[in-house]
Amino acid sequence: MAQVNYTDNGLVYITKSTFSSVTSVSIDNCFSADYSQYKIIYDLTDSVGDNNTNVYLRAGGVNETGSTYTRQYVYAAATTIAAGRITTTYWNGFMQATPTNATIGILEILNPYQSTYTTAWNVCKANSDPNIVLISNAFGSTVTTSFDGFQASFPNNTSGTVYVYGYVES
Repeated sequence: MAQVNYTDNGLVYITKSTFSSVTSVSIDNCFSADYSQYKIIYDLTDSVGDNNTNVYLRAGGVNETGSTYTRQYVYAAATTIAAGRITTTYWNGFMQATPTNATIGILEILNPYQSTYTTAWNVCKANSDPNIVLISNAFGSTVTTSFDGFQASFPNNTSGTVYVYGYVES
């Protein structure tokens, strides 16, 4: 596994997906042997405001749906802070969406294509102003499958843009 050298040429644009009023979006063939680390940037708006987006890693267009996903999170709203750990059949909290303001988030993901464990972390702003919420997640997968994409399943009609970049390795 190559480690990222942030001084070498930076990020390489891989793909962009723009969608409107959908309940899921699949971004396939965005992970490859060319990179071991990726940056995914997204902004989303949904029709209702339910923030429970489920994200699945995909191999050959098929979702990984075993109980292989772990999420450790910290959630901060006003002066309240909560934390927890969840193991499920998807990553939850990877993407958030709100009805009135676009929600922006950044995900860093390591080794999705390599046949080793995939790990990730993200941070996003959720909820509408003035009730801004900060969510930070660490993610892991317990399988060593080679994944070439991901799917986000939204609870409501959601619109937005997702960008995928690869880090140049030295």
